[in-house]
Amino acid sequence: MEDELHAILATGMLTLLSTTLMPAADALALSITTAAIANTLIDGIGTKKENDNYYTTPATHTLPRAAFLGATAGVAGALLAILLTQSATWPIILAAILGGIFTGLLHLALDTLTGDAIYVKRNGEWKKIILVKRKIQNLRGAIILASLVMLMLAFKIIGL
Repeated sequence: MEDELHAILATGMLTLLSTTLMPAADALALSITTAAIANTLIDGIGTKKENDNYYTTPATHTLPRAAFLGATAGVAGALLAILLTQSATWPIILAAILGGIFTGLLHLALDTLTGDAIYVKRNGEWKKIILVKRKIQNLRGAIILASLVMLMLAFKIIGL
């Protein structure tokens, strides 16, 4: 799955969740930053290319490693918020770090649903977990639509 789609979905979800702690515009800015950094780290470090095909690796596509890289991205997002606003509060810092962890785990969930693998270690060996056998790339429209709906809910453009 493309990094952009991971970031779009994570931005929508994080913005919707973060609006409980901060204004929607601040939540959107923090979510974009955290989602972009986390997904770039996870796929940048944990993807290899062979014969024009990309494959995930255990370097980042495990639950603890993705959560750690997400938290790292959250810290970077929180530091950026502090530098830009000079007044970041603990809820913003907490939202950034937890949002980063959430983004890392969401990245893995989306990978398993689209044909990429995540890994677990069993008896000292890495085992792949794949929920679908063929890569599914036609989810682009559904992901963008779901993210748009979450952003509209976060900005209270639509209601449930």
